[in-house]
Amino acid sequence: MIFTVNIKYNMIYIFFTVTIRPTNRLWGPNSKNDIHSRILRYERCIHNSLEHLKETDIKPVILINDKNITSSSLDKFKEMYSNVDVLYTNNNIENTDHKGLCELEAVLYGIDYYKLKDEDIVIKQTGRYLTCDTNSNYFYQEVINNQNTFDCFGKFYDIATDKFISNTLVLGLFAMRVKYLKKFQYRVVSVSSAEIEFGEYAKNYIPENRIQELTTLHIEYCPANEPDKLGYA
Repeated sequence: MIFTVNIKYNMIYIFFTVTIRPTNRLWGPNSKNDIHSRILRYERCIHNSLEHLKETDIKPVILINDKNITSSSLDKFKEMYSNVDVLYTNNNIENTDHKGLCELEAVLYGIDYYKLKDEDIVIKQTGRYLTCDTNSNYFYQEVINNQNTFDCFGKFYDIATDKFISNTLVLGLFAMRVKYLKKFQYRVVSVSSAEIEFGEYAKNYIPENRIQELTTLHIEYCPANEPDKLGYA
């Protein structure tokens, strides 16, 4: 007698977070030339990722959180790839220096808009972060291959000091199951970085054996307020 095992797979979404015109200087230079360079960086990085994703079942969504923007050059990806959505969330918070809060609001908007289930997984990738090296699809494959084993995927590492720190999660590229992601809230009064708050939440609320801590992400990162200072993680 032959027995078959039915393995349940839930949906995996990737949300590329985008702010075209920073309203706060801490989020990036915002002169006309700076914005042009910023858009070109978004186009290059997102296009690179979409090329790797097109052979997978991951659903790509470009989240643009600028207020009063309803179209952009990023719309072209809807024509280039049949499964790509561009969602204008119109919810960028302008009276805060907390960039992490703005990104979180966009991600939660996307979760609600697509009515994601608790067991679905969201990959969150900053749109200006470039997957690179010969392992450009490494992170995506890790999530696909281990989606029933782990609820959180990421690198616990401080980009600023170039050190592995157990409570600091790289927010430019990580993945989390929706039931955990939608419950996270930043503190009203922040006493630490967004990366530490998120990292501590993951370590405190997700079972240790359900977190896949990666030693590398194979990404070229681009700090918002220093876009010419590229690094690797």
